[in-house]
Amino acid sequence: MKNIIIYCLFLATFVGLAACGTNNVKPCPDKSIKHNNACTTDCPGVKACNGKTYCNECEAARDGFWVE
Repeated sequence: MKNIIIYCLFLATFVGLAACGTNNVKPCPDKSIKHNNACTTDCPGVKACNGKTYCNECEAARDGFWVE
């Protein structure tokens, strides 16, 4: 019985630690976004990861933010 409890604790710890590395959240602002500053004038309105609304994805990227 004691071995089963130890095994279960080990297994639970292993699964918990394995799940820690699976967080795929992108940083906001994302410094890897490269942009040439030439955007179109269309303005459908998009929400960026910082919660701010930009005219389009291009303008959000110019400031380094990805669109949700």
